[in-house]
Amino acid sequence: WRRHVGEVGASVWAPICDNHRFAPGSMDGGFRVWRRAGVGRVGDMFLEGSFASLRSLEEKFGLVRGNDFRYLQMRDLVCRQVPSFPRLPPIGIQDRIVSRGEGGEGRVS
Repeated sequence: WRRHVGEVGASVWAPICDNHRFAPGSMDGGFRVWRRAGVGRVGDMFLEGSFASLRSLEEKFGLVRGNDFRYLQMRDLVCRQVPSFPRLPPIGIQDRIVSRGEGGEGRVS
């Protein structure tokens, strides 16, 4: 779908946990801790339009120290999947639809 509408790279709405493009998100329980803290999707890694530093994420979401390797794994994924890295990618058609919740309940996805 994203290729069909001319969008490339990962969506900011893509989950970190259980993401088929990011195996560590399914295998490392530390990412579930991140999700509970509020870092549950790719877009949460961006603060003020730029990819956040680990220290900034720790401060904003209350993450404990010791997430350096997880952070580097996510940074590598986003660097490879988001052409505008380290800037937040432009919001595409699919992202606009998801963010507004268009379609309502009962629609086939």
